[in-house]
Amino acid sequence: MYQAIVYSGIDSNLYLQNNKTFIFLHNDAVYRLASNRITADCYFGYHKIGTATGTKWEDYPKDSVKNWLLYLIAEGEHNFGGVGPTPVKAKTLQPPNTYANNPESVIYFSVVNDQNMKFRINDFIGSKMMTQTRAAGFISTNGPVHIVDRVVDYIP
Repeated sequence: MYQAIVYSGIDSNLYLQNNKTFIFLHNDAVYRLASNRITADCYFGYHKIGTATGTKWEDYPKDSVKNWLLYLIAEGEHNFGGVGPTPVKAKTLQPPNTYANNPESVIYFSVVNDQNMKFRINDFIGSKMMTQTRAAGFISTNGPVHIVDRVVDYIP
């Protein structure tokens, strides 16, 4: 993730702002192999370059990487105490109208109401791509941090 931040030129001070929710990437969310093939559920396997998969951040346009990183920072603090089974909609720092399928640049947070209390991203009615966090609810000085090991996207 740090390499993506540096490559994209995103303002790293965004990660110091208060009242934000941050989604951090485990290495598997970026690059994951199964049977010596890049999987479709990591960034490099999900975001194709033509018909090929990337193997490094430099294979992708800087603005594309930057806009995706901005999508992983949400306005407000969304954590176990304020999120339940009903998805909570949040505005991200991704500029509006970056992608036609998500013109408002929103993200949804929810918690599975069972003994495991899994934190989920974009698990809403009609969603075609939900991501369950690997670990969630880390409290930093400026907002909660959730860690994913799969790509995060908004697909209604």
